[in-house]
Formats: sequence, structure tokens, C-alpha cells
Amino acid sequence: MVLPYGAELKSKIIEETTRLGIEIIGLWGGVIEGYFKKSIRIYEEHLRNACSINPMFVNIQTGKDHFTFEQNLAFIKVADKISKETNTKVIHETHRGKFRFAAHITKDFLLHLPNLCITADFSHWCNVSESLLEDQQESLDVKKPKKVNNIPSLF
Repeated sequence: MVLPYGAELKSKIIEETTRLGIEIIGLWGGVIEGYFKKSIRIYEEHLRNACSINPMFVNIQTGKDHFTFEQNLAFIKVADKISKETNTKVIHETHRGKFRFAAHITKDFLLHLPNLCITADFSHWCNVSESLLEDQQESLDVKKPKKVNNIPSLF
């Protein structure tokens, strides 16, 4: 279900999930637009909307594979700001076409941002590299804390 922007409909969703005793996990496919300035604006709007209903966390596909390291870092900074403002965990999913589209790229981000939380869908890395990652052990061996914000890490 796509989360509506209207307060009335969101209120009904919150009311019903509370009644049923279930929690919400936000999931968004991230930026579809390929232009940085427009993309980051849309990203912020959708992420703020996803965080507005107090989900357990939001899993999001952040940035684009053709954006620079600094541009993708700007997306992560927006997510971190919104996460702190809303007290909502934001987890960045590994996905082809996004900022962590490959193991060696993700390694650079993890070394730069050791507390970065990721949802690891390694099938995308296998797809991009056309391998089972057996030749990329150095990138897979990045040392990262076992838990960040009580969310288990796969690294």
C-alpha cells in the first residue's frame, strides 16, 4: 500500500494498526528521477511522509549509481537528519541502480560512515558483478559493528 500524504487517511492507518496491535515498517523504492536536485527534493518529501506515521523503521533505496559519492552522501545526510527529527530508524537497502549498487562502492560508504545501517540484498551485487562475489572478499570483509541502534548488522 502506498502511504497517503493526507492527515486523515494516515490517521486511519495509525488507528487501525494500533487496534490490530501491529507495527508499521516503511518501505520506499527511493529516487526514480535521475536528476540530483529534483531527486533529493522528492526523496526528502517521501521519506518525511514515511516517517510521519511512527514506523518501526523505514527501509529505503537511496541515491543513484551515477551520482557522485558526495551527491549520494547528501541523500544519506538528509535521511540522517529526518531520522533524528522523527526518531525513526532509516535503513538504506543495497540495490542495483542506487548508491550501494556494488560491494566495492558500499565498502567506501561503510568506511566513511561506520554507523550506516543497510538492508543487504546481495542478489543485486551478484547481478551487477555477474558473479557470486567470490572475487570480492576484500569488499565483503569490511569491519562494522554487529549492532547499530539495536538493528543486527550483516557485516
